[in-house]
Amino acid sequence: MIKGFFSKPLATQVGIAAAVSLVVHGATVLIEWYAVSPIGYGGVALLFLVPFAVFPLLLALLAIPLSLFALPFKRLRRPALTLLVCCPIYVLPGLGAIRLADAVRITAFHRLAVRSQPLIDAIHKFAEERGRPPKDLRELVPSYLPGIPRTGMAAYPEYEYVSGEGGSWDENPWVLFVNTPSGGLNWDMFIYFPLQNYPRQGHGGSLERVGKWAYVHE
Repeated sequence: MIKGFFSKPLATQVGIAAAVSLVVHGATVLIEWYAVSPIGYGGVALLFLVPFAVFPLLLALLAIPLSLFALPFKRLRRPALTLLVCCPIYVLPGLGAIRLADAVRITAFHRLAVRSQPLIDAIHKFAEERGRPPKDLRELVPSYLPGIPRTGMAAYPEYEYVSGEGGSWDENPWVLFVNTPSGGLNWDMFIYFPLQNYPRQGHGGSLERVGKWAYVHE
């Protein structure tokens, strides 16, 4: 199959590279969108397909400088020229897809921050009235909430909650968070600190403010 690709005319090779890139990276954006959408379950399993798009993209990036070194050699000139032309055609849509997928995720987490406000308000009210935060979210039901809400994200459906001041959470009396890994490529997290004292770095990565929350990029 690879030999057949290199034997085709250059225009055909460019067309194949562009078509494959658009299909693969378009599917990656759709998977990322599904993972943070409320339309179903199982999104976390689909995210394990994302590395199959990322690794070829890295190989294509690596092939560009290698093809430049191969050009002076007559025997390698034709495949090197093919790679030098086709790899950027494959890579550019991939880089655009990464930016688009990141935008889709962050937009979804902005919406999650808004949806989570009733849960946060309930925790604050519980702490005000009882002089301590709830030990777990079940203590909020039914006096403060009719039930423990879900996040509304296919891949990350559940909130996590811990209470009790500790250095690991920057002295916050309680923390609400959602684990948001992406196909084994990272172990990101979306966190809410009631003290709003988010560091720039910590908790496994760099923090990006998202409303009153922070997204931890591992």
